[in-house]
Amino acid sequence: MITVLGASGFIGSHIASECVRQKLSSQSPLRHEIPDAINGDLGDVIYCLGLTADFRTKPLATSEAHVGILTQILKSGRFNSLLYLSSTRVYEGAESTTEESWLKVNPNTPEHIFNLTKLAGEACCLSQDNPNIRIARVSNVLGDDYKSNNFLFSVIREILLKDEVELRTTPDSAKDYIWIDDVVDLLLKIARGGRHRLYNVASGINVTNEKWMNEISLLTGARIRYADSAEKKVFQIISTQRITEEFKYNPTDVLPKLSTLIEEMRLRQ
Repeated sequence: MITVLGASGFIGSHIASECVRQKLSSQSPLRHEIPDAINGDLGDVIYCLGLTADFRTKPLATSEAHVGILTQILKSGRFNSLLYLSSTRVYEGAESTTEESWLKVNPNTPEHIFNLTKLAGEACCLSQDNPNIRIARVSNVLGDDYKSNNFLFSVIREILLKDEVELRTTPDSAKDYIWIDDVVDLLLKIARGGRHRLYNVASGINVTNEKWMNEISLLTGARIRYADSAEKKVFQIISTQRITEEFKYNPTDVLPKLSTLIEEMRLRQ
């Protein structure tokens, strides 16, 4: 049995669909059903509950999703394994992105409510003397999440409306992107038999704004401009040594996926 918590979200919904495709026994209780679900056998839990774009305006709801409900399951749930989805955002300011790196957070920084609560959830998991309680720090996921307000989808949406866009980050700004199918495959493998307790789930490759915008301009003919006040934001290269060695991971190239994403978003306008 696989229990997907947060199956209404982007990653969770894809995991739930893959379980159906593979004919795996699974359940996806809604948030209000979780207290009752805890009373039963949860099997292998994949904990996808969390806030992304809303965390800045909903700090208490963020804390509840990242820590509160998790602690209820850790305390009272019956499960074979539990995989908690964290984020590679926690490496902000860190000197290294290996899984055992020391991390930097500042509670005086409003943006860090996300990092702090994810790390609190991680700490709750790692405090349990159970090797089957694991953590996956997931990078920026791309796929058919057409309502997303993340950077790339916001840019595409504006271009399809106006045939131009002005970016507030520089051409050499860059971060890691991973394709949704890779994420689902890795999470199911980790949940059902990962040898470690903490994993980065990322491509290990940073893509610059310039590469994205060149491709978008080629596909749409849109005009790309950079604001005079544009900031350079280059995120660390995420270490993928662990998933590469254990699962023979070879990341999907995300750039060729762009044409499909653009066409699908065009159809949905």
